[in-house]
Amino acid sequence: MLVEVDSRNFEDLVALKDKVKARDPQQLLHQRIEGNPGTADDDSLHREAWAIVKPYFEREQSRALASFEEAAGPAGLATGDLKEALLVAYDGNVSILVVAVGVQQWRVFDEESREIHLHDMRPGDQSPS
Repeated sequence: MLVEVDSRNFEDLVALKDKVKARDPQQLLHQRIEGNPGTADDDSLHREAWAIVKPYFEREQSRALASFEEAAGPAGLATGDLKEALLVAYDGNVSILVVAVGVQQWRVFDEESREIHLHDMRPGDQSPS
């Protein structure tokens, strides 16, 4: 995804946009932030950019969740089991990964035995006293 802005490197951005468009035109958003980004503060640039890309991310999130729900149905192609998901991901067989925000689950994975040991904290850390 590329959000195009006017800048001193405009020619570089246009070249990058053309490469992306040639490879995957669906990745381009047609809205733009007008003006010189050198005179705008980061917060306002972020707000303007987020207003452009937010609907795209929300749409993609909805599609991913719908795909997950469909796969979790009778076909049994989805799992909520962390150990199973880790093995499938390790084998390179994950097309969509849905994770909870702000949740961490530490694990140790033995590639040879394919055993996974889950931990409440990062292995090697000690619990606070």
